[in-house]
Amino acid sequence: MIRSALLVVVFAAAGLAQPRTITVSGSGQVQVTPDRAQFTVGVATRGGSVSEAVRENNEKTRRVIEALKAHGVTAGEIQTTNFSLQQPYESGRRVVGQYDVQNNVTVTRKTPGAGAMSELLQAAVDAGANQAWSVRFFVADVSAARDKALAAAYADAKTRAEKLAAAAGKSLGEPLVITTEQPPNPPRVGGVEALTFAAPPIESGMQAVNATIVVTFELK
Repeated sequence: MIRSALLVVVFAAAGLAQPRTITVSGSGQVQVTPDRAQFTVGVATRGGSVSEAVRENNEKTRRVIEALKAHGVTAGEIQTTNFSLQQPYESGRRVVGQYDVQNNVTVTRKTPGAGAMSELLQAAVDAGANQAWSVRFFVADVSAARDKALAAAYADAKTRAEKLAAAAGKSLGEPLVITTEQPPNPPRVGGVEALTFAAPPIESGMQAVNATIVVTFELK
């Protein structure tokens, strides 16, 4: 009797038909207006002693920060992002009696307008900054835009699946599995040293928020 019961269970399991499915990907994009602006300026100095190099750098960096504040930047919008002291190398050898000091500050604030950003950069350089990079505009909170992008990605996936199902003479059923794929972060613009400087033309543009999903639909 036990063997007969096991056979019934095995035959019943074998009789369960696996649902036919179709798996597609979909993508969506939403364009949003940046509401934050950010850039980094640096002061690089060299001196014949540690105290000399640090003192000169401190004075110039202080002037840069004061100039930024004079143009409306608050203390909470200015952050020191790097400070370094080292002896320079030339031709693979350490230069004796010389010291390089680097101090970088990053400014992040609500978008003041592209023209105002250019003015801030010019003010920083006029005050003593001899490096500038990583000028970028971005959205502080992209959650709402990401939700819209995900909805657009699902609509795209469903449209693709419907077309493929129709081509195969089938119809589309309910979604069975939905997964999201996170796109890579957009690269930042930067890394260009500005030893001589004139206020550059700057445009904030638009920021794209992307979403990609993979959906498995039942195929009828």
